[in-house]
Amino acid sequence: MEEQDLDKYFKEMHRLKEKYKDQIDIKVGLELDFLPNHISWTRDILNEYGEYLDESILSIHFLKGNRGWRCVDLNPEDFKEGLLDFYKSFEKVQLEYYRVLKEGISTDYGRYTPRKIGHISLCQKFQHYFLKNEETKLTQAVENEILSSLRLIKSKNKKIDYNVAGLYKAYCNEPYPSDWIVYQADKLGIQFEY
Repeated sequence: MEEQDLDKYFKEMHRLKEKYKDQIDIKVGLELDFLPNHISWTRDILNEYGEYLDESILSIHFLKGNRGWRCVDLNPEDFKEGLLDFYKSFEKVQLEYYRVLKEGISTDYGRYTPRKIGHISLCQKFQHYFLKNEETKLTQAVENEILSSLRLIKSKNKKIDYNVAGLYKAYCNEPYPSDWIVYQADKLGIQFEY
């Protein structure tokens, strides 16, 4: 969504929320990208629109890569050219993803800081595409970063978004997050939302 469309979005969502209040509970929200170089911009968005939000989700869709910031989930070819070729291994992409995720979880956006973290295993979206050429299983180092991320989520009293979209992606074939991560999060008492 373009920034100039936010006013229109909120007006329409609140109109629909009021119109259908006796039939359905409509939640108004935003999924916000954590962009390390644009924290003040995101904080400004939340300060301006936070009072109109029922919820917000903080997600990682971009990592620094070849020729600037690259999308983690666009398509396998772009993932290879933009991220795998830059970091030189699937493991290093995963480690960078969880490093940036922890930075995002730790960032204070003020009064309207997102309380939910989106698709914490999105970096696995193309895992089956690269199986023949690249080791895509979770290494011990990546598992340690995931556990560290989960402990940080717990310490910040945040929730995790459970998203089944990955089940329908040809090269992912698992939800975000995977069962292993769900099990670890549950052991820590982290809440999930769908």
